[in-house]
Amino acid sequence: MTKKDLKAVLDAHLLWIQSGGKEGPRANLSGANLSDAGLSDADLRGANLSGANLSGANLSGADLSDADLSDAGLYGAEITVIFSKYTCHLSWLKDGTTCIRIGCKCIPVAEYEAKKEELADANDRSWWDAEGQYIFGFLKGEATRYDAKKNADEVPL
Repeated sequence: MTKKDLKAVLDAHLLWIQSGGKEGPRANLSGANLSDAGLSDADLRGANLSGANLSGANLSGADLSDADLSDAGLYGAEITVIFSKYTCHLSWLKDGTTCIRIGCKCIPVAEYEAKKEELADANDRSWWDAEGQYIFGFLKGEATRYDAKKNADEVPL
Protein backbone atom coordinates (compact mmCIF):
# COMPACT_ATOMS: atom_id res chain seq x y z
CA MET A 1 0.00 0.00 0.00
CA THR A 2 1.40 3.41 -0.92
CA LYS A 3 1.72 6.22 1.62
CA LYS A 4 -0.88 8.17 -0.34
CA ASP A 5 -3.37 5.27 -0.25
CA LEU A 6 -2.75 4.72 3.46
CA LYS A 7 -3.29 8.42 4.18
CA ALA A 8 -6.60 8.33 2.29
CA VAL A 9 -7.76 5.30 4.31
CA LEU A 10 -6.71 6.93 7.60
CA ASP A 11 -8.34 10.27 6.73
CA ALA A 12 -11.62 8.52 5.88
CA HIS A 13 -11.34 6.46 9.06
CA LEU A 14 -10.89 9.61 11.14
CA LEU A 15 -14.10 10.99 9.65
CA TRP A 16 -15.79 7.69 10.59
CA ILE A 17 -14.54 8.06 14.18
CA GLN A 18 -15.47 11.72 14.49
CA SER A 19 -18.97 11.13 13.13
CA GLY A 20 -19.63 8.15 15.35
CA GLY A 21 -19.69 5.83 12.34
CA LYS A 22 -22.23 7.93 10.36
CA GLU A 23 -19.79 9.23 7.75
CA GLY A 24 -16.82 7.73 6.00
CA PRO A 25 -15.79 4.08 6.10
CA ARG A 26 -14.14 2.32 9.00
CA ALA A 27 -10.53 1.53 8.05
CA ASN A 28 -10.28 -1.93 6.54
CA LEU A 29 -6.59 -2.73 6.34
CA SER A 30 -7.09 -6.46 6.58
CA GLY A 31 -4.16 -8.24 4.95
CA ALA A 32 -2.50 -4.95 3.98
CA ASN A 33 1.28 -4.75 3.72
CA LEU A 34 2.10 -1.98 6.18
CA SER A 35 5.64 -3.09 6.90
CA ASP A 36 7.80 -0.19 8.06
CA ALA A 37 4.79 2.15 7.92
CA GLY A 38 4.91 5.34 9.97
CA LEU A 39 1.75 5.04 12.04
CA SER A 40 2.92 6.88 15.15
CA ASP A 41 0.05 8.65 16.91
CA ALA A 42 -2.42 7.26 14.35
CA ASP A 43 -6.03 6.99 15.49
CA LEU A 44 -6.82 3.39 14.59
CA ARG A 45 -9.72 2.89 17.01
CA GLY A 46 -11.97 0.17 15.64
CA ALA A 47 -9.83 -0.38 12.53
CA ASN A 48 -9.66 -3.81 10.90
CA LEU A 49 -5.98 -4.75 10.83
CA SER A 50 -6.52 -8.50 10.84
CA GLY A 51 -3.79 -10.29 8.97
CA ALA A 52 -1.98 -7.03 8.19
CA ASN A 53 1.80 -7.10 7.92
CA LEU A 54 2.91 -4.47 10.43
CA SER A 55 6.48 -5.75 10.77
CA GLY A 56 8.80 -2.86 11.45
CA ALA A 57 5.92 -0.38 11.61
CA ASN A 58 6.09 2.51 14.05
CA LEU A 59 2.91 2.38 16.14
CA SER A 60 4.24 4.58 18.98
CA GLY A 61 1.33 6.40 20.54
CA ALA A 62 -1.20 4.87 18.14
CA ASP A 63 -4.66 4.36 19.58
CA LEU A 64 -5.67 0.77 18.82
CA SER A 65 -8.71 0.63 21.08
CA ASP A 66 -11.16 -1.93 19.69
CA ALA A 67 -8.93 -2.53 16.64
CA ASP A 68 -8.91 -6.05 15.21
CA LEU A 69 -5.28 -7.20 15.26
CA SER A 70 -6.01 -10.90 14.89
CA ASP A 71 -3.27 -12.65 12.91
CA ALA A 72 -1.48 -9.33 12.32
CA GLY A 73 2.28 -9.65 11.90
CA LEU A 74 3.97 -7.29 14.32
CA TYR A 75 7.49 -8.69 14.36
CA GLY A 76 9.91 -5.82 14.80
CA ALA A 77 7.16 -3.24 15.08
CA GLU A 78 7.47 -0.47 17.64
CA ILE A 79 4.45 -1.52 19.64
CA THR A 80 4.35 1.01 22.42
CA VAL A 81 0.70 1.71 21.86
CA ILE A 82 -2.14 3.38 23.67
CA PHE A 83 -5.05 0.98 23.82
CA SER A 84 -6.97 2.95 26.39
CA LYS A 85 -5.96 4.84 29.52
CA TYR A 86 -2.73 2.87 30.04
CA THR A 87 0.37 2.65 27.87
CA CYS A 88 1.46 -0.96 27.42
CA HIS A 89 4.41 -2.38 25.52
CA LEU A 90 7.07 -5.04 25.37
CA SER A 91 10.45 -4.39 26.95
CA TRP A 92 13.67 -6.35 26.85
CA LEU A 93 15.95 -6.39 29.88
CA LYS A 94 19.74 -6.48 29.50
CA ASP A 95 19.73 -10.20 30.33
CA GLY A 96 17.41 -10.82 27.36
CA THR A 97 14.25 -11.32 29.42
CA THR A 98 11.14 -10.24 27.56
CA CYS A 99 8.74 -8.26 29.75
CA ILE A 100 5.26 -6.83 29.39
CA ARG A 101 5.21 -3.30 30.74
CA ILE A 102 2.12 -1.44 31.89
CA GLY A 103 2.96 2.05 33.02
CA CYS A 104 6.04 1.63 35.23
CA LYS A 105 5.43 -2.02 36.12
CA CYS A 106 7.41 -4.60 34.15
CA ILE A 107 6.31 -8.25 34.32
CA PRO A 108 8.50 -10.97 32.75
CA VAL A 109 6.36 -12.89 30.25
CA ALA A 110 7.18 -16.13 32.09
CA GLU A 111 5.52 -14.70 35.22
CA TYR A 112 2.48 -13.25 33.45
CA GLU A 113 -0.03 -15.99 34.32
CA ALA A 114 0.86 -15.90 38.01
CA LYS A 115 0.63 -12.08 38.12
CA LYS A 116 -2.68 -11.54 36.25
CA GLU A 117 -4.81 -11.09 39.36
CA GLU A 118 -2.20 -8.84 40.96
CA LEU A 119 -2.28 -6.64 37.84
CA ALA A 120 -6.06 -6.54 37.88
CA ASP A 121 -6.05 -5.50 41.56
CA ALA A 122 -3.29 -2.93 41.07
CA ASN A 123 -5.12 -1.27 38.17
CA ASP A 124 -8.72 -0.38 37.59
CA ARG A 125 -10.57 -3.73 37.71
CA SER A 126 -13.19 -2.62 35.17
CA TRP A 127 -10.41 -1.61 32.75
CA TRP A 128 -8.69 -4.94 33.32
CA ASP A 129 -11.88 -6.90 32.68
CA ALA A 130 -12.77 -4.88 29.58
CA GLU A 131 -9.36 -4.35 27.96
CA GLY A 132 -6.37 -5.24 30.09
CA GLN A 133 -6.62 -8.99 29.71
CA TYR A 134 -6.85 -8.64 25.93
CA ILE A 135 -3.87 -6.27 25.79
CA PHE A 136 -1.69 -8.51 27.91
CA GLY A 137 -2.74 -11.60 25.97
CA PHE A 138 -1.87 -9.83 22.72
CA LEU A 139 1.52 -8.66 24.01
CA LYS A 140 2.23 -12.10 25.47
CA GLY A 141 1.56 -13.63 22.05
CA GLU A 142 3.85 -11.13 20.35
CA ALA A 143 6.59 -11.79 22.93
CA THR A 144 6.25 -15.54 22.42
CA ARG A 145 6.54 -15.13 18.62
CA TYR A 146 9.54 -12.83 18.99
CA ASP A 147 11.31 -15.17 21.42
CA ALA A 148 10.64 -18.19 19.19
CA LYS A 149 12.18 -16.41 16.19
CA LYS A 150 15.10 -15.16 18.30
CA ASN A 151 15.77 -18.67 19.58
CA ALA A 152 15.64 -20.02 16.03
CA ASP A 153 18.34 -17.52 15.04
CA GLU A 154 15.95 -15.77 12.67
CA VAL A 155 16.28 -12.50 14.51
CA PRO A 156 19.45 -10.46 14.23
CA LEU A 157 20.52 -9.46 17.73
